[in-house]
Amino acid sequence: MSSATIHIDVPKNLLLKANGGQGQVYANAQRAKHLRHKGAAIGRDWINRHQPWRPYGHVDIEYEIHYPKKPPRADPDNLAPTVKHLVDGLTDAGLWEDDDYQHLRRRTYTMGPPTRKTGLWRVSIHITPIHTEEPS
Repeated sequence: MSSATIHIDVPKNLLLKANGGQGQVYANAQRAKHLRHKGAAIGRDWINRHQPWRPYGHVDIEYEIHYPKKPPRADPDNLAPTVKHLVDGLTDAGLWEDDDYQHLRRRTYTMGPPTRKTGLWRVSIHITPIHTEEPS
């Protein structure tokens, strides 16, 4: 299997952030549900365009976070709660068997160029298959 990138656009009203300010529990649960569904739909579409398909075994993942505009200071891993639900949806779609540490070995967050669209963030998920196991 070769490397791949999946881009998922996330409007501001669906963002979940690790640094708080997210409102009520019910609203967060609804956001999480929408994000997971969005990840699953995009994952199924991606798989349908890449037939025949076999789920990835072991991969390294880079989450490239694109803000609407370049902030003076940014902490891309603050979007980890958003990314988690998107990845759960990609797992539901069958992109990989499970999203545990044995299948998604290494996860990194990086900053990408801005989307230049007001209220729109993008998560670019770069998938690199691991062909040989490294000793523990």
